[in-house]
Amino acid sequence: MLLLCSFYCVSCSDDVKTDVKEKTEVEVNYVKLNEALNLYSQDFAATHATSTSTRGFWKWFRTVLACDATGALLGSSLGGGGALIGGAIFSALGASCAYVVPRPELPNEVAFVRDIPCLMEQEDSIGFSHNAILLEIAEENEGIFDQNLTAEEWTNLIVPKAEKYGYSLSASDEDAIMNNVKTMPLTSELMQSDEQLISYYKAKAPEYAQQLDVIHSYVSTASLITNEDDLKEYTQGCVQIISDAQLPLTERKALVSSVVVAESSAILWIEPEEVVSLKP
Repeated sequence: MLLLCSFYCVSCSDDVKTDVKEKTEVEVNYVKLNEALNLYSQDFAATHATSTSTRGFWKWFRTVLACDATGALLGSSLGGGGALIGGAIFSALGASCAYVVPRPELPNEVAFVRDIPCLMEQEDSIGFSHNAILLEIAEENEGIFDQNLTAEEWTNLIVPKAEKYGYSLSASDEDAIMNNVKTMPLTSELMQSDEQLISYYKAKAPEYAQQLDVIHSYVSTASLITNEDDLKEYTQGCVQIISDAQLPLTERKALVSSVVVAESSAILWIEPEEVVSLKP
């Protein structure tokens, strides 16, 4: 009996050591990934036109992109539909708190990455569908981003549109996304700084802290790129770096989905003609 107990104790100890080792390796690989992304971003910004503004529209713009990407990240565990719907809901809620509105019409070429080594081919259209859904809602409901809709109201608008584009979720999956939304309410004050917003998301979902650092790295540069072709080039480079990272496939897919949604979001949002005061 004593021998049997000793065997189980040794076995449990070995399992714990293995789990700790794997967790440590993942953490180290996230550090390496962020270092690679930061170096790539610095090199890219040095050779391409970017905005140098850190105030006004660009401040709001960065936080909305971070909302889009975070929603896609949290929903990605539910597949492409989760990434799309999660990104769209977070995006709509973020935009309602910020000084951004959708473009009046969909560009002929929406920025979504085509060569994604770690994604299924059909998931490539998430960025396009994200923009199309929010644009259609805006066109059908004038001034909707000034109406302070609840998360439930946005979900009721977004989910049927997502189904139209071939993305659907079960009732339990919708509840999971809604739970994420409700635990992370947004305010105009939070939307004034991307650093502040990412810190807020980390506090609310600490298990995603490392992925949120990757999102922040991408958004910080992508939000300053003023040319659409340059944005596509930059995003493709980030996607390749993420795809090559020594991380679990599920985490790489989640990160790439987030970047794809954020890229399309960068094309979707523009500054409204009149900005008077802080939104309530």
